[in-house]
Amino acid sequence: MKLIELAKELNVSAEAIKQFIQDFDLDLGVCISTNFEVKEDFEKFARENIDFFKGL
Repeated sequence: MKLIELAKELNVSAEAIKQFIQDFDLDLGVCISTNFEVKEDFEKFARENIDFFKGL
């Protein structure tokens, strides 16, 4: 799943997810694969913490 698709599905902006990754200085390779697909663990985290993303 692409980042933009995940953002649309969660009803948050892709920018909010991007900002989260930057703010917490996460290794981009942990969150997104080389072909810009959201990694399964990060997708699960985002779904479990949707309220946090909506607050950004």
